[in-house]
Amino acid sequence: MREYHQKEKLELLDRVMWDCPVPAPELLKLLDGKIDGVYHLTRRTLVRRLIESYPWFVISALIPPRELIPMLDRDFLESLRFPSLKRRYAFIKSRLQDDLPAAG
Repeated sequence: MREYHQKEKLELLDRVMWDCPVPAPELLKLLDGKIDGVYHLTRRTLVRRLIESYPWFVISALIPPRELIPMLDRDFLESLRFPSLKRRYAFIKSRLQDDLPAAG
């Protein structure tokens, strides 16, 4: 799996949040869970925007699977705009749960 350097992450965030007045470094803090929210955004709204904008290989490089699984709950999946994304990420969640060893 490809890993993005910080500069690349900032560019990806800046591109996807072009209409938001939040600087990319703050968005990265939000994505990494270092802050709870910024402006009108939460981590979940940022992740939803990323999922609706970028392919899976980008998402998987930005968000560790262990952090993504809990976010992909029923409410989150239903909030996705496109039915194909709802199905795709429900499938991805099931595969990630099967592939990751149990914590502990």
